Amino acid sequence: MKKRYLLAAASMAVVLAACGSSDTGGSSNRGAYEEEKEEKEKEDVKEEAEPTKAAEDTEPEEDRPTSTPDQKPEEPEKVKEEKKEKDPRLENRPNATLGTGSIKELDEGDVAPDFTVSLVDGSKFTLSDHDDEVVLINFWATWCGPCVGELPAFERLNEDGDAVILGVNCAESKSVVNQFVKENGYTYPIAYDEDYTVGYYYPTDGIPYTVVVDHGIIHEIFVGAYDADTMYKEYSSSISECLK
Repeated sequence: MKKRYLLAAASMAVVLAACGSSDTGGSSNRGAYEEEKEEKEKEDVKEEAEPTKAAEDTEPEEDRPTSTPDQKPEEPEKVKEEKKEKDPRLENRPNATLGTGSIKELDEGDVAPDFTVSLVDGSKFTLSDHDDEVVLINFWATWCGPCVGELPAFERLNEDGDAVILGVNCAESKSVVNQFVKENGYTYPIAYDEDYTVGYYYPTDGIPYTVVVDHGIIHEIFVGAYDADTMYKEYSSSISECLK
């Protein structure tokens, strides 16, 4: 499937942001035997001693001191799946911040264009820094009803910690975004894209526009949204598929 179209997205006129051993011993008592039986007694004692020695030789291996007590047991084959190999296409991927590479409508299986953005908390975010993770990028605006309605889903996903969550605001001023985030108490990473620097490389006819990126490659695209609870399940499912 190319994209998942949900409820009608809010239309946009511009291109959008798109883990020792134990001792053993014995004793033998000699009676006042006759001289002719002393030899037999010696033989009996000898026969008793030999089984004891044999028993020591056959002591269970786990009870014997080992020569390398600090050596760790050999690990099982593989408990976790190996890391995915880096897609060679990521070396020359489009970069929105640098304005390099071709721009086209994106589809699942495509390389996610790289970019660097400033976040509301004052830090920076670069997509390629997270190419060994699953990243969910949501393009939204404060004037977009469906966008605002699903934002609590991203707060929950961010708390889950299974993927990196990033909200990219579409073409609104920093003051508008800051005020909205403060009033609603959102804590997940939200970025500014005042001049569509990022959006231009993620073209879409409407928002909310959400892209799930798996190790730098687009896994799934969602256009539009239902309520936050429904979208939380949708996005969680998509993220889980990437983590299999």
